[in-house]
Amino acid sequence: MIDPIVTGNKLRKLWGYDQKSGWIRHNGILTVGGAYSNHLVAVAAFYSDPRRRVVGIVRGEPNSDSKHLQMCREYGMELHFISRADYKLKYKYIYENFVTEDFYPMVIPEGGRGFFGMEGFYYAVKGWGDFIPETVIHASATGTTAAGLFKFAREGGLKDTRIEAIAVLKNDLEQKRNIQKIMRGDDPYDPKGNMYFEQENLEKERLEREQYGDEFYEERKKWDEEYDSKFFADRYNIEINTHYIFGGYAKSTPELRDFVASAKAETGIHFDSIYTGKALYAVLEGFESGRLNSDTTLFYHTGGIG
Repeated sequence: MIDPIVTGNKLRKLWGYDQKSGWIRHNGILTVGGAYSNHLVAVAAFYSDPRRRVVGIVRGEPNSDSKHLQMCREYGMELHFISRADYKLKYKYIYENFVTEDFYPMVIPEGGRGFFGMEGFYYAVKGWGDFIPETVIHASATGTTAAGLFKFAREGGLKDTRIEAIAVLKNDLEQKRNIQKIMRGDDPYDPKGNMYFEQENLEKERLEREQYGDEFYEERKKWDEEYDSKFFADRYNIEINTHYIFGGYAKSTPELRDFVASAKAETGIHFDSIYTGKALYAVLEGFESGRLNSDTTLFYHTGGIG
């Protein structure tokens, strides 16, 4: 285990952002996430220092609570809650409410998503040594881990290794688009840049609906989605598998909860029903069906606190 709190891919992602912070002027950290976000806890622990202001913007109501948010507070993170509606323009909210002459934070997107979040996976791939996996499977919410594993596997000469990201929520198209943006390196990371990017997309949608009508806009949106999916499949040996969502993000079923409890008891390894339990379930089912080869499949445990 890398660290009991800043676990698995969380440390990989924060490594890249921490390297960036050394050459871009910031005097604090700000990040965003939900009430059950392992990422929020990882950021709070990684940057825990009473001399540094660390802010977490939480999607939810002020009375929201969870083990994750309690841990964030214990590590000194300053939590602010915004509604789901406002979360759609979260970077506008951040820029207008937090960025001042005295506080210009480094903004880390949800889950450590982004080009810098990908960079630490060089060391993950290097850790495989001489093993050449046919398939690498991991839990996924943003696509950053898949992008990092894909990039550095290719750079390490593993041209045929397939990355299978087990989606923990129904956002496969969003993950594919994230991966393409990350690979291009055009994912903005400063508060002002994110705000402009966010507003530009909304303004573009408004103008297109106004000019062409809602029906044409929705139809063209479907065309774009089909094109993006085909382009992704042609260019990246990455599959976003949505067959193991188990109801959605931070949701579970009795079957999955029993499976996770059994896996933890049998192996002594921590799994959770939000992320890693879903991915492990997919792996074992793949072995049983013959879809996956147990000799050439690598299960990448992304960490988490449950």
